[in-house]
Amino acid sequence: MAHATLEEQRAASRAETARALAGLSSGSGSGINDALDTMTRTAQATRDRAAVLDMKAKALSGAKTAEEDPNIAAAMTAAAGVAANATVADRLAALQHRK
Repeated sequence: MAHATLEEQRAASRAETARALAGLSSGSGSGINDALDTMTRTAQATRDRAAVLDMKAKALSGAKTAEEDPNIAAAMTAAAGVAANATVADRLAALQHRK
């Protein structure tokens, strides 16, 4: 008899724990209110992250790309070994010189 009573108490404790984890216990408020508060906080955090990403995009949109910057384009051309204003004949002569 004592064993059955102990099992009943354990089952009741497990059930209460499951209710608390599911947000259905009335300890700090109704489960629906807790769920709504959680969803509201999550939505606000998502909006905040979106605002940060928008600010980053606006900050980066004003930056020049490497192709637009003449200094970077000249440096890339110099690193490749081709003159920036070389004609087709100059390039063909350079290729023939390599052989």
